[in-house]
Amino acid sequence: MQHPLMALIRMTLGSTLVIATGCTPSPEEAQKTAQAAQRQASSEIHDNNRAATKEIAEVKQAAAEKIAAAEQSNRHENAEAQAEANVEIRKANLDVAADAAGLRLWGPKKIDGLNTRMDSARVKAQNATPARQTAFDAGMKPIQTRRDELAGEVATSEAPGMRKPDVFKTYLDGEVTRLEARIDQLAAPL
Repeated sequence: MQHPLMALIRMTLGSTLVIATGCTPSPEEAQKTAQAAQRQASSEIHDNNRAATKEIAEVKQAAAEKIAAAEQSNRHENAEAQAEANVEIRKANLDVAADAAGLRLWGPKKIDGLNTRMDSARVKAQNATPARQTAFDAGMKPIQTRRDELAGEVATSEAPGMRKPDVFKTYLDGEVTRLEARIDQLAAPL
């Protein structure tokens, strides 16, 4: 494609040659030459603009494709990350459920063990003197109250906001051990 200035230079040189050789073109010929040069320049400008517009469109299309590919890759990576997180969340939920299920079985057994210890001490107290039996019964009242409180805590141990199962087990085990020791103290003199 010829640059518009080159065409103008050729026409100008052609005119110069005509002038230099002594042939002066008529005004009509000069006007036709100028019009031809303008048509040539306009055609070349139009072609250049069309080529530039096409090239810009191709660059934009390539950029849009790269952007779309990057967005797709990002969505894919995000989905993979979320899927991995979901697996970990499900594992954690299963661990919590297993701990809670274990606590549902362990807690009542611990309270039942305390109840058995209390019942054995009461049976032993039946053979004691009235004074010792009265002292035993008085000492058992706070133990019974605390046992009832612990049984309530075991029943609500899975409520939202409650302690972690392992923390609750440690707490309950300590409390039951303390109450059993107190029962043994009360039953020893019987």
